[in-house]
Amino acid sequence: GKALNIDTLRFDTRLYEMLLDQKFALRAAGDEEARETAGAVAKAIQMALLYRRVMDRKRVINFLKRICMCSLHDSCSEETLSSIHLVGRLLQRYVSTRALLVNDEANTIYSFGDFENSADLHGKDTCPLWELALLKQHYHPHVSSSVTTLVTNS
Repeated sequence: GKALNIDTLRFDTRLYEMLLDQKFALRAAGDEEARETAGAVAKAIQMALLYRRVMDRKRVINFLKRICMCSLHDSCSEETLSSIHLVGRLLQRYVSTRALLVNDEANTIYSFGDFENSADLHGKDTCPLWELALLKQHYHPHVSSSVTTLVTNS
């Protein structure tokens, strides 16, 4: 038989947008339905990023950056810990993304024009995961120790 090739750009773009939308909608609504929707989005992101056979490196990096950025704004430490766990699994699954943990001059050169609204057009593949440096200073001891372990082991 013939192989069926499906471009998942629209699906990935929608998941990328929903990640940010659900973080702030959950905080605004605070009801059970919003929590269930946020759980479904989190599960869809996990399935799309961890269990897909082939994933573009730039898309993975964009999701990594968005997850780390959203974890800076999480109101409870459980959400932050789950985000850090997902980032750790993504760094293990996609070994080439570990270069984002290195904060050297080659990784920090980017221009404002690199940052667009689309998930595939961000220049984030040249910018380190600086959010993890901020999360090391998190008020919750488990969050800061988890981030420290993640950065040192990767």
